[in-house]
Amino acid sequence: MSDVLKLDIVKKAFTLIEVLITLAIITMVTVLGVPAFSKYGENARFDQKVSEIKYGLEETHLKMLNPENGVKEYIFESNFTTQTILFKKKNADDTVSEYKRILISSKDRITGGTMTCKVETKNCGEGADPAQLFQLKSQSLNKSVSFELQHDPFGVNVSSGIYSE
Repeated sequence: MSDVLKLDIVKKAFTLIEVLITLAIITMVTVLGVPAFSKYGENARFDQKVSEIKYGLEETHLKMLNPENGVKEYIFESNFTTQTILFKKKNADDTVSEYKRILISSKDRITGGTMTCKVETKNCGEGADPAQLFQLKSQSLNKSVSFELQHDPFGVNVSSGIYSE
Protein backbone atom coordinates (compact mmCIF):
# COMPACT_ATOMS: atom_id res chain seq x y z
CA MET A 1 0.00 0.00 0.00
CA SER A 2 2.80 2.43 0.79
CA ASP A 3 4.35 1.75 -2.65
CA VAL A 4 1.12 2.81 -4.33
CA LEU A 5 0.99 6.09 -2.35
CA LYS A 6 4.63 6.82 -3.15
CA LEU A 7 3.98 6.28 -6.84
CA ASP A 8 1.06 8.73 -6.83
CA ILE A 9 3.14 11.44 -5.14
CA VAL A 10 5.93 11.10 -7.67
CA LYS A 11 3.51 11.36 -10.60
CA LYS A 12 2.10 14.67 -9.29
CA ALA A 13 5.44 16.51 -9.08
CA PHE A 14 7.19 18.47 -11.86
CA THR A 15 10.74 17.81 -12.85
CA LEU A 16 13.32 20.58 -12.81
CA ILE A 17 13.57 20.51 -16.61
CA GLU A 18 9.79 20.99 -17.00
CA VAL A 19 9.89 24.01 -14.70
CA LEU A 20 12.88 25.53 -16.55
CA ILE A 21 11.25 25.04 -19.94
CA THR A 22 8.05 26.69 -18.67
CA LEU A 23 10.03 29.66 -17.30
CA ALA A 24 11.91 29.98 -20.60
CA ILE A 25 8.64 30.08 -22.56
CA ILE A 26 7.12 32.69 -20.22
CA THR A 27 10.29 34.80 -20.51
CA MET A 28 10.25 34.67 -24.32
CA VAL A 29 6.58 35.62 -24.51
CA THR A 30 7.18 38.54 -22.14
CA VAL A 31 10.26 39.78 -24.03
CA LEU A 32 8.41 39.67 -27.34
CA GLY A 33 5.09 41.02 -26.05
CA VAL A 34 6.17 44.05 -24.02
CA PRO A 35 7.58 46.13 -26.94
CA ALA A 36 4.49 45.45 -29.07
CA PHE A 37 2.19 46.43 -26.20
CA SER A 38 4.30 49.51 -25.46
CA LYS A 39 4.05 50.67 -29.08
CA TYR A 40 0.27 50.14 -28.96
CA GLY A 41 0.01 52.35 -25.86
CA GLU A 42 2.17 55.06 -27.41
CA ASN A 43 0.06 55.01 -30.56
CA ALA A 44 -3.14 55.32 -28.51
CA ARG A 45 -1.65 58.26 -26.57
CA PHE A 46 -0.71 60.05 -29.81
CA ASP A 47 -4.16 59.48 -31.33
CA GLN A 48 -5.78 60.80 -28.15
CA LYS A 49 -3.75 64.04 -28.43
CA VAL A 50 -4.81 64.40 -32.07
CA SER A 51 -8.48 64.08 -31.06
CA GLU A 52 -8.02 66.46 -28.14
CA ILE A 53 -6.44 69.13 -30.38
CA LYS A 54 -9.11 68.77 -33.07
CA TYR A 55 -11.85 69.07 -30.45
CA GLY A 56 -10.14 72.15 -28.99
CA LEU A 57 -10.02 73.86 -32.40
CA GLU A 58 -13.67 73.08 -33.07
CA GLU A 59 -14.60 74.23 -29.56
CA THR A 60 -12.78 77.54 -30.20
CA HIS A 61 -14.86 78.06 -33.32
CA LEU A 62 -18.10 77.27 -31.47
CA LYS A 63 -17.15 79.67 -28.68
CA MET A 64 -16.67 82.37 -31.31
CA LEU A 65 -20.16 81.73 -32.72
CA ASN A 66 -21.69 81.81 -29.20
CA PRO A 67 -19.33 84.09 -27.29
CA GLU A 68 -19.25 84.70 -23.59
CA ASN A 69 -20.28 88.19 -22.57
CA GLY A 70 -17.52 90.75 -23.22
CA VAL A 71 -15.21 88.44 -25.21
CA LYS A 72 -14.01 89.81 -28.56
CA GLU A 73 -11.52 87.09 -29.66
CA TYR A 74 -10.74 83.44 -29.05
CA ILE A 75 -7.13 82.46 -29.67
CA PHE A 76 -5.45 79.13 -30.34
CA GLU A 77 -1.67 79.18 -29.88
CA SER A 78 0.98 76.46 -30.12
CA ASN A 79 4.20 76.92 -28.18
CA PHE A 80 7.18 74.83 -29.31
CA THR A 81 9.44 75.66 -26.36
CA THR A 82 6.97 74.72 -23.62
CA GLN A 83 5.36 71.88 -25.63
CA THR A 84 1.88 73.27 -24.95
CA ILE A 85 -1.16 74.30 -26.91
CA LEU A 86 -3.05 77.18 -25.33
CA PHE A 87 -6.63 78.24 -25.84
CA LYS A 88 -7.23 81.84 -24.77
CA LYS A 89 -9.94 84.45 -24.82
CA LYS A 90 -9.44 88.18 -25.22
CA ASN A 91 -11.96 90.48 -23.57
CA ALA A 92 -13.15 93.87 -24.78
CA ASP A 93 -10.71 95.53 -22.36
CA ASP A 94 -7.85 93.56 -24.05
CA THR A 95 -7.21 91.30 -21.06
CA VAL A 96 -6.29 87.79 -22.13
CA SER A 97 -7.06 84.68 -20.10
CA GLU A 98 -6.44 81.02 -20.75
CA TYR A 99 -9.41 78.65 -20.75
CA LYS A 100 -7.75 75.43 -21.87
CA ARG A 101 -4.23 73.97 -22.08
CA ILE A 102 -3.03 70.79 -23.77
CA LEU A 103 0.38 69.42 -22.85
CA ILE A 104 2.30 67.61 -25.57
CA SER A 105 4.52 64.67 -24.66
CA SER A 106 8.27 65.21 -24.80
CA LYS A 107 8.33 62.32 -27.31
CA ASP A 108 6.39 64.44 -29.81
CA ARG A 109 7.15 67.69 -31.61
CA ILE A 110 4.75 70.48 -32.42
CA THR A 111 5.04 73.08 -35.14
CA GLY A 112 2.58 75.75 -36.04
CA GLY A 113 1.40 79.12 -35.02
CA THR A 114 -1.61 81.04 -33.88
CA MET A 115 -5.24 81.12 -34.97
CA THR A 116 -7.54 83.95 -33.93
CA CYS A 117 -11.34 83.77 -34.05
CA LYS A 118 -12.89 87.24 -34.05
CA VAL A 119 -16.35 87.47 -32.53
CA GLU A 120 -17.31 90.67 -34.37
CA THR A 121 -16.66 89.33 -37.88
CA LYS A 122 -17.49 85.68 -37.02
CA ASN A 123 -14.27 84.68 -38.75
CA CYS A 124 -11.65 82.15 -37.66
CA GLY A 125 -8.13 81.91 -38.94
CA GLU A 126 -7.44 85.36 -40.28
CA GLY A 127 -3.73 85.43 -40.95
CA ALA A 128 -3.44 81.66 -40.63
CA ASP A 129 -2.26 79.59 -43.54
CA PRO A 130 -5.34 77.51 -44.40
CA ALA A 131 -3.16 74.83 -45.95
CA GLN A 132 -1.58 73.94 -42.64
CA LEU A 133 -2.39 75.52 -39.31
CA PHE A 134 -0.60 73.10 -37.07
CA GLN A 135 1.45 69.90 -37.15
CA LEU A 136 2.07 67.23 -34.51
CA LYS A 137 4.92 64.77 -35.09
CA SER A 138 6.06 61.61 -33.33
CA GLN A 139 9.53 60.44 -34.24
CA SER A 140 9.25 57.20 -32.28
CA LEU A 141 6.04 56.24 -34.13
CA ASN A 142 7.30 57.64 -37.45
CA LYS A 143 3.99 59.50 -37.67
CA SER A 144 3.00 63.04 -38.56
CA VAL A 145 -0.44 64.67 -38.36
CA SER A 146 -1.41 67.99 -39.95
CA PHE A 147 -4.37 70.09 -38.89
CA GLU A 148 -5.80 72.10 -41.74
CA LEU A 149 -8.30 74.87 -41.30
CA GLN A 150 -11.21 74.94 -43.70
CA HIS A 151 -13.19 78.16 -44.19
CA ASP A 152 -16.83 78.48 -45.20
CA PRO A 153 -18.06 76.22 -43.74
CA PHE A 154 -15.57 76.07 -40.91
CA GLY A 155 -13.93 72.74 -40.32
CA VAL A 156 -10.73 71.15 -39.10
CA ASN A 157 -9.29 68.54 -41.42
CA VAL A 158 -6.79 66.09 -39.98
CA SER A 159 -4.42 64.29 -42.31
CA SER A 160 -1.80 61.73 -41.36
CA GLY A 161 1.56 61.14 -42.92
CA ILE A 162 5.03 59.80 -42.30
CA TYR A 163 7.33 61.72 -39.98
CA SER A 164 10.03 63.78 -41.64
CA GLU A 165 12.51 66.30 -40.24
